[in-house]
Amino acid sequence: MIANETGKKTREAINYSNLGTLFQELGKYAEAEEYYKKSLEIRKEIGDKQVEAADYGKLGTVLQCLGEYAKAEEYLQKALVITKKRGDKKRRSSILRKPRSHVSTSW
Repeated sequence: MIANETGKKTREAINYSNLGTLFQELGKYAEAEEYYKKSLEIRKEIGDKQVEAADYGKLGTVLQCLGEYAKAEEYLQKALVITKKRGDKKRRSSILRKPRSHVSTSW
């Protein structure tokens, strides 16, 4: 029963993230932010750290597009912390390459 509920939540998070991506591609960044946040909330709830980091990265990118650089940096830093703890060099590298990023890489 628990696995089934987690599976449902995972699919829900995927759908929210996909909607976020759709709105981001359409240039509707506020809507994208809303859906990425919903996905992130579920990822945190079920403990999916790998995709949680990805959602933080997506939120950082959207917030950069909205001109909210301080908040974007906050989300990108959270993504970097998770990827560093997990040893996920590929995703960490992707986050560090975000356009217009004001992310500090010092640890």
